[in-house]
Amino acid sequence: MQAVVARGGWVVRMGDPSMKKLPAIAGVVDYAHSPHKSERMDVYLTARCRFFVGVNSGLSFLPPTFGRPCVLTNFTPISVPFPYAADIAVPKLLRRRGSNDLIGIEEWYATGLADVQFQSRLPEDVEVIDNDAEMIREAVLEMMDEMDGKISTAERDEVARLRTRFESIVLQHQGFLGSAVRKTLR
Repeated sequence: MQAVVARGGWVVRMGDPSMKKLPAIAGVVDYAHSPHKSERMDVYLTARCRFFVGVNSGLSFLPPTFGRPCVLTNFTPISVPFPYAADIAVPKLLRRRGSNDLIGIEEWYATGLADVQFQSRLPEDVEVIDNDAEMIREAVLEMMDEMDGKISTAERDEVARLRTRFESIVLQHQGFLGSAVRKTLR
C-alpha cells in the first residue's frame, strides 16, 4: 500500500468486515469496513481499478472480465490457475523441510507439486513459504512500472527469457500457459 501511495496512487482495500480494520493511512480506503460496501460496489471497483492486487480467490475473476490488469500473489496451484487471470502471478514457494533451498519450478511439474493447492496434500518433507511483503511489493512496483512505461529493454529481455524458460518447463509436462513469469520468480 505504501509503495502505491508513494507513487501517487490510491489503494482501495477490498475484503469483508471480518478483517481487522486498518489504521487511518493517507491514500488508503479501508473499503472492507465502509458503509458503502456492497456486492454491486465490489463489481464496480474491480471494473474501474487501475490494476488489482489479490490472491486466486473468487474476487480475482472480476477484474480481467473488465480488462483490468491483475497482480495475484500467493498463487497455488501453479499448474492450472496461471492462465486464468493474472498479468503478474507470484506463486507460493516450496522448499524441503530442514533446508533453505527452494524447490525449482521444473521439479514442481516433474513431481506433481505444481498441482497441489492445499498444504495438507503436500509430501511431509515439503513446506510452503508464503510470499513476503517484499515479494508482493516488488510485483506491485513491477506492474506500476509496466503500466507507466518504465521497464527497460534489459528488463523486458530478462522477463522474456524467464517466460521462455518457464513455458518450456510447463509444455514438457503438458501444463497450461498464460500469465507472465516475472522477475519476482527468479
